[in-house]
Amino acid sequence: MRALVIGGTGFIGEYLCRELISRGVEVVTVCLPGLLPEEKIRGVSYEEMNLNTDFLKLTAIIPTVDTLILAIQPDAIRLKNIISLTANCESLKKIVYLSTVLVYPDSEDIQAESAISEPETDYEKEKFNEEMLLREFATGREWRLAICRLGNVYGDVKNKGVVNNILLALFDGRPFILNGNGENWRDYIYVGDVARQLAGLIAWGQAEGIGIYNICTGVGYTLNQVIGRIEEISGRRVEITPGERNSRQKSVVGDNQKLAKILNFEPSLGLTEGLEATYNNYLKHYKLME
Repeated sequence: MRALVIGGTGFIGEYLCRELISRGVEVVTVCLPGLLPEEKIRGVSYEEMNLNTDFLKLTAIIPTVDTLILAIQPDAIRLKNIISLTANCESLKKIVYLSTVLVYPDSEDIQAESAISEPETDYEKEKFNEEMLLREFATGREWRLAICRLGNVYGDVKNKGVVNNILLALFDGRPFILNGNGENWRDYIYVGDVARQLAGLIAWGQAEGIGIYNICTGVGYTLNQVIGRIEEISGRRVEITPGERNSRQKSVVGDNQKLAKILNFEPSLGLTEGLEATYNNYLKHYKLME
C-alpha cells in the first residue's frame, strides 16, 4: 500500500504517518519548503509545495498512490483543486477525509453516524460542506470514500484545541480563558488512538462506496471535568478567567460502535490516562525549550 497524507506534518497527520509506517505502508506527504530534517519522520517521503499555489505538483504524485488522506483545515477551493486531480486516476482505491463529530446536533444521547447533521460554527459548517463536496464527487466512482468524524482530539503540543489551551496556560503561568460555564459535554480522544483507528480503517476493505465513521470514545466529559483531571495530574491549579458566554451545543458525544465492530478496536487510553500521556509530552517539550 502507498498512501499520500495531505496534512502529514500537522498534529493528527504526523501521528498517522508514524502509525502507517509502523504497519509497513509506504507514506508520502507534502510540506512547505524549509521543513527541518529533525522535523521529518524516518521512512516518510516529503514533497515540498504550497497547496494553495502549487497543487498541480500533485499531478505527479496522486497516480502513484492507492490511498489519499485529507487531514487538513477546511478550504473548499483547495479541496476542489485536489480532488479534481483524482478524476481519472486508476490507481486510487480510497479517499479518507477527516471531519468532526461536532457536525452533530446538541443531544443528551450519543450520536450515531445516521444522526442528522446540524453544524453551528463556521468551522463545523465548512467541514460539513466539504463532506458534501466529496460525497457528490465520489458518487459513481470506483474508489471508496471514508468520512471520519473525530471527537475532540488531544495529546501533543501541535494540538490547537481546548486541552492544548489549558496546558499552555498552566505551563506559561497565565490564566485560562473559559468561555461559558464549562459544562458543555464533549467526547475527548487521545491522538494515538485516533491514528490507530485511522490506520485500521485505511487498511480495511470497505465495501460501501461512501461510508461515515465516528472515531471517538463514546464517553462525554465536561470541560470542568477535564480541567479537574489536569489539575490532579499536574498537582497545579489552573487559574481561570471568565470569557465570553458560550451558546454552542451543550452536549455532542459520538457513538463509536460502528467502527469498533469493524476493527474490533476500543480506545486504549481513557481520559485520565490520555491526559497523563499528554502532560508528559508537554513536559518533554518544555524541557527541550529550556
